[in-house]
Amino acid sequence: MEFTEQLRRHEAEINSLNVYPVPDGDTGSNLRLTMEAVAASLDQLPDPAAAITRGSLMGARGNSGVITSQVLRGICEPLQDGAELTPASLCEGLRRGSDLAYSAVTRPQEGTILTVVREASEEAGPAAAEEGSSAAFTTRVLRRAREALARTPEQLPVLAQAGVVDAGGRGFVLLLESLLFVLDGTPVPEPEAAAGVVSTQPAKAPESMQFPFEVQFLFEAPDEAAERYRQILEGYGDCVLVVGGDGTYNVHVHTDRAGPVIEEALALGRPRQIEVTSLEGQVAELHEASVLARLRGEPEPQDTSPLDPLGVVAVGAGDGILSIFRSMGVKGLVPGGQTFNPSAEEILEGIRRARAEQVIVLPNNRNVIASARTAARVAVDEGVAKRVEVVATESPLQAFTALVALDRDSSIEEAVEAMTTEGLRTRHGEVAFAVRTADTPAGHVEAGQCLGLAGGEVVAIGADPNECVLRVLEKMADDDASLVTLVYGEGIDEWSAHELGKRVGSALSLEVEVHHGGQPHYPYLLGVE
Repeated sequence: MEFTEQLRRHEAEINSLNVYPVPDGDTGSNLRLTMEAVAASLDQLPDPAAAITRGSLMGARGNSGVITSQVLRGICEPLQDGAELTPASLCEGLRRGSDLAYSAVTRPQEGTILTVVREASEEAGPAAAEEGSSAAFTTRVLRRAREALARTPEQLPVLAQAGVVDAGGRGFVLLLESLLFVLDGTPVPEPEAAAGVVSTQPAKAPESMQFPFEVQFLFEAPDEAAERYRQILEGYGDCVLVVGGDGTYNVHVHTDRAGPVIEEALALGRPRQIEVTSLEGQVAELHEASVLARLRGEPEPQDTSPLDPLGVVAVGAGDGILSIFRSMGVKGLVPGGQTFNPSAEEILEGIRRARAEQVIVLPNNRNVIASARTAARVAVDEGVAKRVEVVATESPLQAFTALVALDRDSSIEEAVEAMTTEGLRTRHGEVAFAVRTADTPAGHVEAGQCLGLAGGEVVAIGADPNECVLRVLEKMADDDASLVTLVYGEGIDEWSAHELGKRVGSALSLEVEVHHGGQPHYPYLLGVE
């Protein structure tokens, strides 16, 4: 698909439009991953319109991916059963896509991708009546979309302050540019730097995000085939090991293409005891039976044990955070969060692993809530669970509080009400290092400086993470506060975290709990109850 290829070219440009310079699930990356799921779906389903609709729905990552999936669904609806692409069908599709996109968002906000899509759909009516070809129609609608995108900073002050246009809106404009290229060959503009102070150089992705899966297995193969396989693996990732001899080898690789890695092994020998692990959460997601069943197109082995009455799914990253969730009875663990928003398909897998008649999903990130709701609807439609509800937690700290409030003997209505009331009452914050230079509501920040966020808003900038922690907590803790929770991540040792906890308790005169989270990118996650 042309749009997928263009997203690969423009990914860094769209990422650079993100308002805050925090390590997060960047819009360009989320759109690319969403469309790569569409490309995979096109290889599996015979009807292109159905494949695009299904692939974008289940592969959607982040709010931008979910909204784009609804736009694509709207565009595809008039094209089912091989209908022609005409100005009339495009007009109907854009209008339907805009309506679906707005309905997918709980609190629609103007100055976002929603505005750009809506204005494009408004132009579609006159364009369909006055333009004789799909190319002329698209040219006119694209012009209106570009004008709407240029006005987004006038509608959202945070965009004006950062000197950028809306990233999701830019992605939609790129969709129209890609369509026009397919229709008449009009070149898609080259990637441009974002306006304003935001750096055009995206931060280098950490190793675990460049290659998010660890693949390990025993490999039975002739020695020459094992050597050939080792050379092949060099093109699939890093940390490559093929060690052994006399026909038996131990294989290890970090990769972003686990399936092809195993397919290459099947072509040369016999892989055994296959294990695919998500490095982001250090959770073994697939084992040998599941991996081989998927590669062969066979049904995966089914767990036949009785379903629990009520189960929980939680999204999280870091061995400590996932261990806490396990200890609190969560069976449906979904690796993901900041920098790696899971798709609806991955959350649906978590719902399956929860193995319960009724399931509650804790997304634990603002940018994952929409995908969680999509997965919940699909799970019920496909009979995975009788009922699935989403408690809109924006942080693991809110999820911890929600789980404490869960009474598994209560009805799901009572459980959701208690978890929502208690969980969302917890104020959450985090401390991170800026990945690029930008202006924020708290002032100018240089790449590498420390950022403190409260409820998703930048409230502190400094050189020392500990100082940022204190400043964020001073903003979050009011007279009703009684407990502060610090969850320390990668690169923070236990002694330093507990010393900071003592300092916080003394400064704020509050009880402080300190837990190991192991989360990447964010030295500290904070909660105030």
